[in-house]
Amino acid sequence: MKGVVSYLELTDKNTVRLIFDDVASNSGDRISWIKELLFTHHDYDLESLKELDLSEQQYAQIGENLVIRLLALKSGGV
Repeated sequence: MKGVVSYLELTDKNTVRLIFDDVASNSGDRISWIKELLFTHHDYDLESLKELDLSEQQYAQIGENLVIRLLALKSGGV
């Protein structure tokens, strides 16, 4: 089973990085996941993200990246 994990990482006091990593569950239990590789990342202004003040294009890009990657993993035999 394969999936995508997202998390935030502070890069400096004003910038946060949204990261998407590919993960796999070898046991198939949906509880234990192991990072396989970095899929993509994007940096955002920390205050804009905290205030949910991103543009529609930025939100669309986040969602598009997630769906595209999940579909790619699915077509890879998941």
